[in-house]
Amino acid sequence: MSELRDRVNNGAYDIVGITETWASESINDAELTIDGYNMYRKDRTKSRGGGLILYISSTIRAGINEAMTKSEFDESLWCNVELSCKKVLVGLCYRSPTSTA
Repeated sequence: MSELRDRVNNGAYDIVGITETWASESINDAELTIDGYNMYRKDRTKSRGGGLILYISSTIRAGINEAMTKSEFDESLWCNVELSCKKVLVGLCYRSPTSTA
């Protein structure tokens, strides 16, 4: 996490997506946060591994798109992002090599 924090803070990114977080409910949000970013997290619940996190700059208005995130495709995370006077849908998907077609 320290290397990720350094890279994100030194890169001046607005949005950062991470797949294969391996995060679980035993890891609290404080361990994964990055200052200056809102974190949107979706852990894999049925087995180990997987997991997604979207970090979006706290200067940008954003929120989870519940309808898209709760789709049949378990490992996807979607946020509605407002930029100036435009709305953008930002998504992060992970398809495990063990997934069915």
